[in-house]
Amino acid sequence: MEQLEVLLMQLYGALRECGGAGYAPYAMSLFQPVLGYDSARMTTVDLRGGGMLVRDALLFREPDNMMLDWSSIAASDLVMQDALANLNHAVTFHAASRYAGAGHAIMRDYAQRYQHRNGTVQIMHDAGTGYHVGVSLYRAADSARYSEAERLAAQRLIPHLAEAIQLSSAMRRQQPGEEAQGRLAIASFDGSLHYCGPAFEALLQLEWPEWRLPHLPRVLVDGLARGAVRRYHGRHAQFNATVVGQRLFVRGRRHFRLEQLAPREREVARLFGGGHSYKEIARRLDVAPATVRNTVQRVYQKLAVGSKAQLANLMSADH
Repeated sequence: MEQLEVLLMQLYGALRECGGAGYAPYAMSLFQPVLGYDSARMTTVDLRGGGMLVRDALLFREPDNMMLDWSSIAASDLVMQDALANLNHAVTFHAASRYAGAGHAIMRDYAQRYQHRNGTVQIMHDAGTGYHVGVSLYRAADSARYSEAERLAAQRLIPHLAEAIQLSSAMRRQQPGEEAQGRLAIASFDGSLHYCGPAFEALLQLEWPEWRLPHLPRVLVDGLARGAVRRYHGRHAQFNATVVGQRLFVRGRRHFRLEQLAPREREVARLFGGGHSYKEIARRLDVAPATVRNTVQRVYQKLAVGSKAQLANLMSADH
């Protein structure tokens, strides 16, 4: 019991010291010698609507492509089904035994490839978000089965590990610039979402207010499918996709209205909105004042503004 108290003090105390990007690996490393795992993952999924949408994934000593492989065979994951049937309880497994039989060859191959021969999985329901948070601990050796005592220890500790990492993530989201993280979605070619970052979801709702999970809007899927460059320009946002295996990796960002301007128009707008006169801009750019005046009129039309003050405000907001 004293060891547990010390461990938890270290876990939560470190939130003050390294509550940023380095916290989750630290927390996983802290628990590793106690629970004896070789690798681990923490996955947040949305099971509402009958499907399974991965909202977040944290890997510890696992290759980056592991989650992509797992998402393609998740429907065959009996261990996940066992854990869902026993919420808040740690479930242990021996892959060769749980996936015995001809019908489970794909899962045996997966467990062999990523050395998930033994493990403990615990899934908890987050009433605040409606998501399910699962923590999976893996052992590579086929003989390294989890004992009942080890299962109970994992069942006590896993909720603390998950809570601390979630607290750390919440603290990071409150920091400036964190919105840039999460502007990514991973989807099948038919638009079925496998991962959707919070900032990406917000962009979709901005562009299509009636849109709902768990599929990309059909107009976006069709737009990304056209042409050699997988790009979609919406009214409020732009989306670009790349193909990785059988998945679309889609990134989105807000439109900036100044992007409508040609480079010379943007320079004139910057100077004019900054308070310079036609003559001052003409001298600086070595053009006639009439050319500057005509350029400003084109800028007004493209940006739908009618005064220097409006132009200055728009440029400040876009910057």
